[in-house]
Amino acid sequence: MLVQAQCASRHPPVIAGSQGNSATHVAKGKHMRVIQRISGILGVVAFAAALSACDDGVVGETDAFMACGDGVVGAGEQCDDGNAVSGDGCSALCQFETGPICGDGAVNGFEECDDGNVADGDGCSSTCTTETASACGDSMVDAGEECDDGNTVDGDGCSATCTNEVVGPVCGDSMVDDGEECDDGNTEAGDGCDADCTLETDPVGGDGAVDDGEEGGDGNTDAGDGCDADCALEPACGDGTVDEGEECDDGNTEAGDGCDADCAVEAVCGDGDLEGGEDCDDGNTDDGDGCAADCTFEPAVCGDAILQNGEECDDGNTDGADGCSAACVVEADCVTVDDCAANELCARGFCVDMQPPAVCGDLRVEGDEQCDDGNLDLGDGCDDQCVIEVPDPVCGNGIVEAGEE
Repeated sequence: MLVQAQCASRHPPVIAGSQGNSATHVAKGKHMRVIQRISGILGVVAFAAALSACDDGVVGETDAFMACGDGVVGAGEQCDDGNAVSGDGCSALCQFETGPICGDGAVNGFEECDDGNVADGDGCSSTCTTETASACGDSMVDAGEECDDGNTVDGDGCSATCTNEVVGPVCGDSMVDDGEECDDGNTEAGDGCDADCTLETDPVGGDGAVDDGEEGGDGNTDAGDGCDADCALEPACGDGTVDEGEECDDGNTEAGDGCDADCAVEAVCGDGDLEGGEDCDDGNTDDGDGCAADCTFEPAVCGDAILQNGEECDDGNTDGADGCSAACVVEADCVTVDDCAANELCARGFCVDMQPPAVCGDLRVEGDEQCDDGNLDLGDGCDDQCVIEVPDPVCGNGIVEAGEE
């Protein structure tokens, strides 16, 4: 029976009974007589408690009490869940229920399970009974299932019947498993790791790696960028190698350092190398030394000990009869052989020995030489003075040599 009462100022309570009792206006002095007329004893106690709570002690005024199910816990109510339905933890009389509450997460009383909700299809029904039907592929490991990965596909570790699969290495998953030499995330060949996840040994042109047999690897198979389609280095100015068509290659393409940006030799005055349009290059850019700062010949000054353009000789003086004249022209020693000594010849104005001195090591036995083997090494039968070396006696060679009896 549901007892509803409303306390209002200057209005007596209205009582409705589940047995069809008529509404009766009562004053506080007649409360108990009205209650006795109500059939359905279950509502009496709650009504009396609520009615008593409405009494604020003011004589002549009718008080009010709250209604069960209005969502507000009023006087005499232990709870109020906004409805007048029993079985949800708060009874129709707004009193705590002590029986099992399905959906509270605790398995009590008649409950076989309680998963904290009243939804069906998750293994525990809305009435907290165990659901026996299981669906493989619902991402829930139910009774009889070893696994459930949310699908019914074989080969991913959990079979289509939700049993564990023994899965070996999976080539192409970017993980190098046992038995795999590589795994580049695909099963394509020709990229260094083949479809079986074994390393490819043949060079792959354009993969950016310099493999055996390749000179370079620039990550493409384009020609004209220094590395051709076969990964062979292409001649390039600035690579440090003098290739065909290059006069020089100093490892850069900067001008002004002797080798220009096109790998052509630049004339650098003062570097000691006669290049380009230079008349001379004495290794400096000083004037007054026969080669000017711009590497052109300076007017010759005979007697400065510098052999300059137009001079045949320059012995540092301008004296004559010393082989180099005051005009820096070579002076002749002789005109005929009669001007030379008995053992000399007159050759191009100079007296020279008819028989040059012997030179040991020139492969010619001359003068006082006993031998000449073309070197000055010792121990090879001809010493460094071109005298025959006598080897030490060798006992047992069948020859009686010096010092042997």
